[in-house]
Amino acid sequence: MCAYQVEYTFTFQDGKVETFNYCFNDNPFHLTKQPIDNPKEWIKIDFHQCPNCTLDPKKTMYCPQAASLLPLIHAFDNVYSYNPVHLTVVTHDRKTTHNTTVARGISSLMGLLIATCGCPVTRFFIPMGRFHLPLATQEETLFRAAASFLLTQYFLKKSGNPADLKMDGLIEVYSEMQKVNQYMLKRLRSAVKTDSTVNALIMLDVYAKFALIDIDECLDDIYYLFQPFLENIKGRQNQGCG
Repeated sequence: MCAYQVEYTFTFQDGKVETFNYCFNDNPFHLTKQPIDNPKEWIKIDFHQCPNCTLDPKKTMYCPQAASLLPLIHAFDNVYSYNPVHLTVVTHDRKTTHNTTVARGISSLMGLLIATCGCPVTRFFIPMGRFHLPLATQEETLFRAAASFLLTQYFLKKSGNPADLKMDGLIEVYSEMQKVNQYMLKRLRSAVKTDSTVNALIMLDVYAKFALIDIDECLDDIYYLFQPFLENIKGRQNQGCG
């Protein structure tokens, strides 16, 4: 049974259309695995396996992330990243349309697939996959990642575990994600002829680098959005002390 569906449609200037329909299971929220009709060497788990991967090649034949990206690689292998495209994304809740580039559209879809493919390193991003925001900017992605991380800490504390409010854990998440991106790029570069999917993944990796530069400074840039509410709380606390 399909608990949640997402459809990405790429319409090119010459009229060509590429549509990708994805079905997601609920609890846990995971991309439904499809049969691999024409497996490639580069999707095997031991082909440039990530150093932080916990999957055993003796028990797992294919890298979950590489397998989820295989249809994209096949569809866009002869398309260049800078080509203009009209993107339409349909979910249960809304329809998003935007004129963009092939690379940015693929990057948005990659983010959804990587989060929900079953990779043990990317499972932190599952909630962000469930509340997918197509074509999210760096600032939007950081906000969503920080919010997801803090909700994780809330649930940890609620279940009696220590919580991390210093964002050290989020930095670690993105550090591990960078390793995955680096090795996935090795896979892709061995598999493709053009740059569309490679550049799409590089865009995602830039987001990870952006988060690692100085996450506190990045979050300080959006502090002003919370300031009115924080000042209101401080004002009530001061009145209570008087």
